[in-house]
Amino acid sequence: MPTMAEHGERNRAMRLWTATALVGVLLLTGCAATSADPSGEGEPEPDTEPTTYGFSAPGVTSPAAQQFLAGIECYAAANGDGEVTVADSGLDITKQIADVQAFMAQGKDVVVLLPFDTSQVASVVAEAEARGTSIVEIMNPASDAPGSVSTDPSAYGVQAAEYLDELYPEGSEVAVIGGPAIPLIEALLGGFIDAAAENGITIVETVNATKFTVDEGQAVGNAILVKNPDIDAIFSFDETLAIGAGLAAEGRGRDDLTTIGQGGSPESIQAIKDGNLSASWSSENVLGGYLAAEIGARLARGEQVEPTIVDWVRFDAENAADWLPNEQKCAQIIEDQG
Repeated sequence: MPTMAEHGERNRAMRLWTATALVGVLLLTGCAATSADPSGEGEPEPDTEPTTYGFSAPGVTSPAAQQFLAGIECYAAANGDGEVTVADSGLDITKQIADVQAFMAQGKDVVVLLPFDTSQVASVVAEAEARGTSIVEIMNPASDAPGSVSTDPSAYGVQAAEYLDELYPEGSEVAVIGGPAIPLIEALLGGFIDAAAENGITIVETVNATKFTVDEGQAVGNAILVKNPDIDAIFSFDETLAIGAGLAAEGRGRDDLTTIGQGGSPESIQAIKDGNLSASWSSENVLGGYLAAEIGARLARGEQVEPTIVDWVRFDAENAADWLPNEQKCAQIIEDQG
């Protein structure tokens, strides 16, 4: 597994790439944002029409959605663009499709889509493209949208398995907290399950949560530990559930239990500092939202874009202090442009 130093080099490289790409985009914007003076006199007049954005997500109050939104708003503010309108579909793909169609009807230039079910959005993505709405899908590496920004969901599970192999070189027994059978969750879990054997991991039990809350994680964690009191770790696709499992372990005197989730939220960083979570993988969602807005703006200008993959970053007790809240992350991304 990469060392923390290698993670640092990779993060610095990613920031350098981001800064270089975004500076280029800003230069292109500066060239494209003028139009000829029809009178033939004076300076060209700037195009003052701001780009408008719609953001559709299943549960916009979730830490991940808030991070993506912060990144979109960061790009819009930094580039003098217009409003960012948010639509919360809950866990209802039918409503999410209707929300995206409403954004089209409202004339949004760019729609950033965080899909609840990636297998059900191809038709509305095609509809947006046909209507001339620039649509960018996030967290779906297999997206057919004109623009996409994602991590590789399965890589999270692989890296978590490698992390456990480092902690338990003689092998480990692990319980898994799963969830609804939707593609993203299956991919987050699948990488871990596929990489378990080669990293000395025996999966002793898998329990599917029905809610994504700390209380649910604590209840599931308690049930797991009643049946498997001596396991080494609990792995979840979601850090909120993992935090709850950590609280269950603490209540049972299992402070040595390793708990793993993904999200990189303020709550997870605090839980790491408090000892109730061992590690959380961040998909760099503020950066992802920023890049999604940038790609959407480029599409709206008629430019060609390529799918963008953002690396996972692991936070644990060694580097939790390096985590930045949304506002500071936005400032860092803008600073990296220079």
